[in-house]
Amino acid sequence: MRCCFSVCDVESSHCKTLLGSSASLSIMSNTVGREHPFSSKTKMTIAQRAGYLCSHPECGMATIGPAEDDNRVVNGGSACHIIAASENGPRGDSSMTHAERTHSNNGIWMCRTHGKLIDDDLVLYTADLLRAWKKQAEDRCRNRVGRAPTVDGSPSHAHVSTVDRIGPDSRAVLEDGTEILLAKTYSHDRTDMDMFYLPRLTFRVLVQKSATASSIMLYAIQAVVFKFDPLPKYQPSFGVYPTTVFPYLIDLEKPIDDQPRTCRANLFWPSGESAPVPFTPLIIPDEEPQVIDLRIGAVTSGIFMFALDFVVASGVERQTLRVMKPTSVLFEKMEELWPD
Repeated sequence: MRCCFSVCDVESSHCKTLLGSSASLSIMSNTVGREHPFSSKTKMTIAQRAGYLCSHPECGMATIGPAEDDNRVVNGGSACHIIAASENGPRGDSSMTHAERTHSNNGIWMCRTHGKLIDDDLVLYTADLLRAWKKQAEDRCRNRVGRAPTVDGSPSHAHVSTVDRIGPDSRAVLEDGTEILLAKTYSHDRTDMDMFYLPRLTFRVLVQKSATASSIMLYAIQAVVFKFDPLPKYQPSFGVYPTTVFPYLIDLEKPIDDQPRTCRANLFWPSGESAPVPFTPLIIPDEEPQVIDLRIGAVTSGIFMFALDFVVASGVERQTLRVMKPTSVLFEKMEELWPD
């Protein structure tokens, strides 16, 4: 049973009817997470203290934004109980009072995915771990106030542009009508031309040193994979892949036991070379932005939901910048579809 509540949930007329009915309350007394819910004001406090960002240290997903209706917002986050809303719920504690259960100190703001995750594995996601995450998330939010935005809340050592896809905007339409990015992927050592002109997933990002940093280095490029689904039925669109990029290469791998998996770029394909070379940290110049091209592949066919991060270093300090929010892409592994 769940112990998470979104701001939208408690403000619905249906929930108000249930909470105001003594008959409904007797039924709900056996439902985990409904005996001591957070008030709307408390949930708002929990959300705002986290900056409406998921408190999972490897996520940080923005959970609020404008709806199509100018008078409404979209909320994808939940105020989750650290100690369960009822004593027999996830991380339950019979010694807690109603006031303690419903206090903002007992709540952590999560995206819907990680809100479910923390209740599915109580051995891993302990109350102490969630309290630590809550403090870290609130510290990051506090440090961001009045400063340039970064993943960890520290003053920004670098500025990054939005992520642009290079080449055709190839997409796949799934059976339910959902449209997502589509890419072909194959082993880096394939040089046959029939493979070379298939649409790949290549991004371009500009990185520039902040004026406040003496020097910076692009220490790592990484993708954080949150979810994998097997290859579904879909309707593809095709295009020609451009040849004038010199990318860093990342191969996505499936998450392990539904835990986010970090996949780093360990190869770079420089100009004039017939094969990629190992990744080495890159010094970012002072004068102008550095162009970074990324080619994203996958070890198998399927839908990968992943985010992209740059890790920059200034002296001994490292900083993680999220350059692309979690995005779903359908990959076709050509060696699986066209075996030799």
